[in-house]
Amino acid sequence: MSNEQKMLPKLEAMESLLAQGDVLLQLDPRVEGVRVPTAFANQPLLVLRIGLEMPIPIPDLVVDENGVAATLSFDRTPHEVVVPWHAVFGMVTEQGQGLLWTADVPLEI
Repeated sequence: MSNEQKMLPKLEAMESLLAQGDVLLQLDPRVEGVRVPTAFANQPLLVLRIGLEMPIPIPDLVVDENGVAATLSFDRTPHEVVVPWHAVFGMVTEQGQGLLWTADVPLEI
């Protein structure tokens, strides 16, 4: 079994890390199905801070089998964000604990 096959599924990993605090979600915003502000849509890496008890609360946060969806603040302006799991390649907590799905990392990174 390869290391990739031994990795936690992304949903389980996100739920586990969120229980510990904020998560820095690393994703490729160019992947089909991702919705982020246009200014970030064409870069190979976008990092979103997702948490259950953030200074600016995320009341509509959904973490499910499809991915992550929420209204997030960019420069104090709310934007609807949708991130399917196939766009996510890393998750890191503020304490430095995290996971990397190497097969999903963009070639530019």
